[in-house]
Amino acid sequence: MTFHEIWSIVIPSVVGVVGVLSGIWIGQHLSDRKEERKENEVMEKMRYLLNADYTLINRMITNYEKSLKEWNDVIAKNDQIATLYVSDLNNMRDLIVAMGVKLGYFTYWDTITSSGNLMKLKPDELRIVNATHNSVSQIRNMQDESFRVFSNDVLTQIFQNTNMNQRISILRQKISLYITNSLEACRIIKEHMINVKQNISWVDLKTEPILAYKGVSNQSNKIKKEIFVREDGVTVYPSGMEVDRKGTILKMEKNNA
Repeated sequence: MTFHEIWSIVIPSVVGVVGVLSGIWIGQHLSDRKEERKENEVMEKMRYLLNADYTLINRMITNYEKSLKEWNDVIAKNDQIATLYVSDLNNMRDLIVAMGVKLGYFTYWDTITSSGNLMKLKPDELRIVNATHNSVSQIRNMQDESFRVFSNDVLTQIFQNTNMNQRISILRQKISLYITNSLEACRIIKEHMINVKQNISWVDLKTEPILAYKGVSNQSNKIKKEIFVREDGVTVYPSGMEVDRKGTILKMEKNNA
């Protein structure tokens, strides 16, 4: 067999092998790229949900701090409104329930952890995320227990064992203490949010959780109404009562004109 005849057999075989190997490599490369894109999408979604949680917590804390200070001013400085609340246990409970906004509730945490993707974070990120969740949840549980005791046990005892004059003084002290403790809880939680932002590059505390709202958390619907001030300067309270800038009650309840 001549040299040319040998090459005429070998070359097609080599080309065929190279073609097969090239096809395998290209297929594997495309598969790897697909898996990489999928992994990136998973990480992006998880970071989005964590960021949305931190944003919601931080935003709620900021609004709650403002409301707590307004409530404190109402009870401490406005005798007319204070008397209205302390004269009736139901009115007082309405106010206390409005104060009982849940602090530090992680809306999407269960969704994130159930997927198992949390472990894909970098070690330092995972440590910070877990520590933040544990610390904030502990503060939230303590605040929930404080609210439960105050709204049930303490409030009932005060109304059962005091007259009107005693009640105003005692309730002002108790509410002031409750608000002080709540503001301290807010401060600590905000520090945790700031720490997360400073130590994890992709946390911005500005992520709008619009998409995540669709499938998660009925808890957000349980958040109680807050005191707010209308454009005309009238303050509207959780019970529906409306008070103008001078402290005059314009409307007592939602059902009254």
